[in-house]
Amino acid sequence: MSGYYSRFANYLALMSTGRARDDAGDVVAPGSPGSLPEFQYLGVPATLYGFEAEGKARLFQKMLTSSDTLDFEARADYVHGENRNTGEPLPRLAPLRLGGALVYGAGPWGARVDVTYAAKQTRVPVNDTPTDAYTLLSLALTYKFKTSGTQTLVYLRGDNLTNQEARNASSILRDIAPLPGRSVKVGFRTTF
Repeated sequence: MSGYYSRFANYLALMSTGRARDDAGDVVAPGSPGSLPEFQYLGVPATLYGFEAEGKARLFQKMLTSSDTLDFEARADYVHGENRNTGEPLPRLAPLRLGGALVYGAGPWGARVDVTYAAKQTRVPVNDTPTDAYTLLSLALTYKFKTSGTQTLVYLRGDNLTNQEARNASSILRDIAPLPGRSVKVGFRTTF
């Protein structure tokens, strides 16, 4: 676990101006077809503080085989930031996030179920958009093997299995594009 406190004389913040522009760069009404929000980098005196924590615990071993294990992993993080001149929140800061995973391993086989919760982010500056809370569920199955000095991992992975619409509070594109919906990936990774 770690905590931090940072004080900046000139924090570079990408602030929304509240205006929108079209493809030609002309100012247009926000929300009009083809318009994009306008942002400006500003150096502001800022204070940021927060924490990060993670841990892992062995729940069981030798349940089904002589070498299998079941672990629980937990993580949490939070950041609070504000402009010291105005007291206004800094833009695009992640809200409180909590996560947990059950990780099973048996020789070359592995499985992981992961849940990530992000709280709603309502501490946003003027002309910025708050985000709703969301919970993402992921699952992964893996198999590892070695051949001729290489190690290969074959995997089947599903992300956002509940297909929840989620918008990342720290993304500049959150108003335009949510995080990916349900996805399933099959792949392999070889190291040599």
